[in-house]
This record gives sequence, structure tokens and C-alpha cells, in this order.
Amino acid sequence: MDDRISNVLILGAGGAVSGIISVLLETGKNIFILNRTVEKAEVIEKRFKYLGNIFCLNLSNQKFYQKPFDLIINATSCSMKNQVPDFPTCFIGSNTYCYDLFYSKKNTIFLKFCKKHGAIHLSDGKGMLVSQAAFAFFLWYNKFPNINNGINSIF
Repeated sequence: MDDRISNVLILGAGGAVSGIISVLLETGKNIFILNRTVEKAEVIEKRFKYLGNIFCLNLSNQKFYQKPFDLIINATSCSMKNQVPDFPTCFIGSNTYCYDLFYSKKNTIFLKFCKKHGAIHLSDGKGMLVSQAAFAFFLWYNKFPNINNGINSIF
């Protein structure tokens, strides 16, 4: 992961977060979790604290962090419902990378929101989907497929 990324905001505290958080922590990133239900975020914080710097935010205590994050990952189901998760726009800056685990043919509502608030680095979960499929293919056929053109041809 890019060395310029040190502070990562993860929106959500569901199963997808548990799948990605250890990799982020092992690369030395500071992870901040913001979730509607603070208790769920606290469970993840306690579970992964031994791996590195992980902190819970909520909309009432986020005053201590008022600057843009280097990376914001939307791991909520909001994009599937055509909604934007509730988080302060001061967390988005022109150098913020915004990533939505959800994917669609066009930018998700989350990515559109981030772009509207100044982000220029936008990406969604298409690459993750294709990469997971490639590893599954490898497990079945003992051959890793070329995925370079896969994302563009599928979507």
C-alpha cells in the first residue's frame, strides 16, 4: 500500500471490515472506524488492537479529528440503498483516496459524494471482485487467469 497513506477511515463495522482491517494494520496504518452503532466498532477495535493503531470514532466524539483522511473506505451497505453514510465532509480532501467496497457500472453515490466534496482519487470494489474470482479460479484449475482486461470487459 502507498506509503503516503497513513490515516485510514473505515465507514462501517460489518463482516467486510473484519476481512480487510488486518492487512491495513499490518502495513502500519492508523485505522479509524466510524459506524452508526458505536458498540460494533468497539468490538472490532478490541479484536484487532493487538495488530496496531485502531481507534473508534462516533459522530459525537469526532471533534479530535478534523482533517482529511488519506484513505476513506466505505464498507457500509449504504451504496446498495443509494444512500451516503453519515460522516463529516471535513474528512474528505483533494488528496484523499475514496474507495467503495460496493461496485456498479457508474460511480456509486458514495464516490459521487466524495468527488463533490473535493476528492479526485476514486475507486470501487470491481477490482476486488475480479481478484477474488481469479483466486477461486486458481484453486479450481491450478492456473491463475490474466485479469488485466477482466474488469473493463465485464463492466
